[in-house]
Amino acid sequence: MGSNVVNQPNYFGRHLRNVKNEAVNIPEKIQGHGFLIAVTDSGFIITHLSENLVFILSEDPRNYLGKQLSELVGKLKLKANGEVVQLDRILSSGMKDNELEYINPYLLEVGLQPYNLIVHHSGEYIVLEFENVLALTFDFQNAIEISTSGELAGKVVAVVLEKAVGRIKKIIGYDRVMVCKFDKNGFGQVIVEARGAGMESRLGSQYPPSRISRQAAELYKRNLSHIISDTDCIESAIIAFNINKTPLELSQAVLRTVSPDHMQYLKNASIASGFDLSLISNGELLGLIACHNYTSRFINYRERATAGVIAREVSSSVDLRVLNLQMLNYG
Repeated sequence: MGSNVVNQPNYFGRHLRNVKNEAVNIPEKIQGHGFLIAVTDSGFIITHLSENLVFILSEDPRNYLGKQLSELVGKLKLKANGEVVQLDRILSSGMKDNELEYINPYLLEVGLQPYNLIVHHSGEYIVLEFENVLALTFDFQNAIEISTSGELAGKVVAVVLEKAVGRIKKIIGYDRVMVCKFDKNGFGQVIVEARGAGMESRLGSQYPPSRISRQAAELYKRNLSHIISDTDCIESAIIAFNINKTPLELSQAVLRTVSPDHMQYLKNASIASGFDLSLISNGELLGLIACHNYTSRFINYRERATAGVIAREVSSSVDLRVLNLQMLNYG
């Protein structure tokens, strides 16, 4: 791992903006690598839509607000394995067994374009996100077997974390993958990294607790991973039908965007794509696995899920609360 420790206090500002009044769970926009539909969990009445549906429908998506989901599904002509998708039935089956999210991801086609359908409950609504799908770049089954085999288990913390970031980097193909540890006072520090050849080390990079908002920290505990696929993407507003124009709570959404300041920080740091994985123990946010790429790079749902398995194994096998920074000099 080496002992090249540098002090770069602003490098992680994108995670840690002091925005006390920002409702980070209600962004009212989504990223551009998919589209969103929200329906009532009783009757499947469409209550929210992302504006970028206009490019698929070739008409104003507002025309479908307040209508049955089946009307929009008919227009979209959703198919899976060549058969028309009965989305109402799929959702009803998931709700009946109280296993709505076990549907995820549901591979289907809109026109000739493959999408992963990802669903979750948000209050009285069901949120349906349709996310682009790219060709897999790794052996998914083998990666899952390695991630769940206990191979990451070990007594030497440094070795466990090195293996973890190495596995994740191989799966997602990002330029840099780091473990950022939070201490009891909320200070963060990069303790492990895997990076591309010729890239400057970020080991030892620090940031103060005053830079993180309580809302953001809570969001990291509720949603254990989040991707920003392209900092230059055109975001899409979410339009609402309900009388009070209630914003949609999106803490569990995969397409959820981030604040403009957050996005600008990424651009200022020449980071085109970011992917974060939370490290949680006993309900406490102990750190992050932060992944950065310097060109835009989308990661499929299954690849992200595999990386998430590794992050959970790290959370369960490494006690970051008692980890000291002497491991920075390991090896």
